[in-house]
Amino acid sequence: MTNPRKQQIISMLQDEPADTFLQYALAIEHEKDGDIAEAVSSLERLKNQAPEYLGLYLKLATLLVDSNRLEEAMEVLKQGIVVAQKQGNRKAQGELNELLLGLED
Repeated sequence: MTNPRKQQIISMLQDEPADTFLQYALAIEHEKDGDIAEAVSSLERLKNQAPEYLGLYLKLATLLVDSNRLEEAMEVLKQGIVVAQKQGNRKAQGELNELLLGLED
């Protein structure tokens, strides 16, 4: 069964390939379709292209935890904490730190 929202996002990305929100949205649609590997790959590409896109870090780390890739998840969380600090986003920093502390226990 095709995902019409996913198809719409793909179409929009053809016009705006650098749109970080659309790239993030596509990763979420991959996750909804159960394609976790593609969701992770999409978020990793986004992280490489736009490391300042703070929202990707918690989602990527969560997907990595769900895939039992804990070391990678912790590294992503640490990177996200640095980005959150630079942006002065205490809420995101706290959420990332909370998940990291949970994994380190």
